[in-house]
Amino acid sequence: MKVLERIAFNWNLRYKKLNDKDGNIAIATNGAGFSLATQDLVDHYGGKAANFLNLPSDSVFEDMIEALRLFQWDKRVKVILLNWFGGLHAP
Repeated sequence: MKVLERIAFNWNLRYKKLNDKDGNIAIATNGAGFSLATQDLVDHYGGKAANFLNLPSDSVFEDMIEALRLFQWDKRVKVILLNWFGGLHAP
């Protein structure tokens, strides 16, 4: 496990750096399938993902701050795409 992936895991986040050298878009979503669909949309419109991060659906503000710090450490990242789906939990 690489350093950023290990740090993310310790914060209960799932982070994966992609091997595409031209990737410069960081993707943060709340769900693995949602993340893959977002990557497909980025690719469809000519973008290249540098990495993606899966945040648990019960994430709080502090989790998002830690996620943004992870993206900051990847020098390839020029754009952050946050695709969040609300309403997954019933009261």
